[in-house]
Amino acid sequence: AFVTATTQVLAGSGTFTPTAGAIWIWVRGVAGGGGGGGANSAGTTASACGGVGAGAYGEYFGTAASFAYAIGAAGTAGAAGATGGTGGSTTFGTAGAQLNLAGGIGGTHTNAAVTCFSAGGAGGAVTTAVNGIAGGRGESGWGYNLQGSQGGMGAASPFGAGGAGAGTVTNAAGNAGTGFGSGGGGAASIATGSQTGGAGTIGTIIVTEFYS
Repeated sequence: AFVTATTQVLAGSGTFTPTAGAIWIWVRGVAGGGGGGGANSAGTTASACGGVGAGAYGEYFGTAASFAYAIGAAGTAGAAGATGGTGGSTTFGTAGAQLNLAGGIGGTHTNAAVTCFSAGGAGGAVTTAVNGIAGGRGESGWGYNLQGSQGGMGAASPFGAGGAGAGTVTNAAGNAGTGFGSGGGGAASIATGSQTGGAGTIGTIIVTEFYS
């Protein structure tokens, strides 16, 4: 029978070294979530930004050994009128041989005098994993004829909630994601206003060791 050893939550990048006596490892990872788009309206326009995709999630199960790893960075919040940053990739094993997970795509920005629509950012893709799920797509944003605008909500990951999009009849920034691997929310503005998107969150790797 196997007994579960202490679970390690890895940070940054480096080399994972198993605890002495460990036989198997179960690795769960998620890539960084993307950042929400920033809104920038002027005069008679509305501006809305899409929410952001979550980082891809994956699992690996295998013999306990040392493995190189890197955790994906958070996607940066989009400045006014700019697309948010894409989340960084999370890898486990040399060149991602055991896990290779892409970050969520940043949210876009749209301006229009009557109606505007901004698609949410796509989720990150899984390149390598024993079990893997692509990140969810962020919610779309919209604006209508200076009556109001709504930033899209960021996508959630298995380890965190997506940031809420800005809902506004004036101007508001998107909200940051929470936890690990989630996307930020999109900003929104009408008439004259500049707002930033919400930042995504960093990825993570959680390793559970099993020994007899």
